[in-house]
Amino acid sequence: EPTSNFDTTASGPAKGPMNVAMNREGQQWLYLWLVDNRGNVDFRNYSKVLLRRDIADPQITNLKFNNPNASYVDGDGRNWYDQTVTGNVTVQITYTETQADSVVLEQNGVGTISVETDPASGSNVVLNFSLQLSDMTDGRYTLTVKVFDVAGKMDSSIILLGLDSKPPESTKIGRASCRERV
Repeated sequence: EPTSNFDTTASGPAKGPMNVAMNREGQQWLYLWLVDNRGNVDFRNYSKVLLRRDIADPQITNLKFNNPNASYVDGDGRNWYDQTVTGNVTVQITYTETQADSVVLEQNGVGTISVETDPASGSNVVLNFSLQLSDMTDGRYTLTVKVFDVAGKMDSSIILLGLDSKPPESTKIGRASCRERV
């Protein structure tokens, strides 16, 4: 915040548009107060706006199921659970973004199932979504996580989920005949 009437880095006429350049990535407050033609000024009567510059795209660095881990992961990388035993699972995302705006969890065939509207910004940020499995039916699912920044750029990643609550059915095996050779 300004601390005196002349605590400035630049000044200009109070008519027409004012061009401001922000040369570094990140965010910075811009404070604006007026001086009249007689030199009257009060820096405490200012307006401010948060300037943001976001050059880099968001980057998802890790996406996994956690708490608990899957009981089985198949060759496609699909994480299998019995939803009658594991009613809840955590979807954990790690991302890097200097100006994060939102993180969205989507399920194929359903759409958005969870949104974090004020996520943390920074490097290797960890965010957890709780996913209720007990309400879902047996099947194969694709979950998509999307990280958006304030400039509207986005990164996405998918994780595969399988639910199977039915035990295998038993089959009768007939007697095999064996002959022993002497």
